[in-house]
Amino acid sequence: MILASCALASLTAPPLMAEPEGGLMTKEDSSYAEAEWHKRFAVKLNNRVWELLSKPDRTEQENEEMVHASHASHFHWSKVGKPVNLQRGEWLISHVYAVLNRAESALYHAQKCLALTDEHNSLTLIWPMPTKRWQEPMRRQAMHLMQRSTLISHKPRRKK
Repeated sequence: MILASCALASLTAPPLMAEPEGGLMTKEDSSYAEAEWHKRFAVKLNNRVWELLSKPDRTEQENEEMVHASHASHFHWSKVGKPVNLQRGEWLISHVYAVLNRAESALYHAQKCLALTDEHNSLTLIWPMPTKRWQEPMRRQAMHLMQRSTLISHKPRRKK
């Protein structure tokens, strides 16, 4: 049901590789085909997220698709990508949650993005974008969480 409702139904697995002339497919051939498949889905899912982000009036179903597509893209990059792909994936997931006002999830993935940045010692080598852009989801959601926790902690209790 979920797949049927997603626009991801338009994404299809690449055709199976034909046996090389004169013999069986080697393990290297098979690994290459799988890597290409992961890369193809990572890119298509990433592009789908950006397509949905640019839509001014998304439905609730499209919002959910955007969340799932961002996580799925990150998963496929985790199989074939480099640290930069993982960092950008975490940033995109955080951004999606920030846009949807899901503060805790946005902050969690923003922190993972920062951890990847720190682990690889250089933001410019991994993410050649202005610092403001990748920090935006973290700042926005940190403020939202602080406001929410302040409201909750100062909420008057009902008398019995």
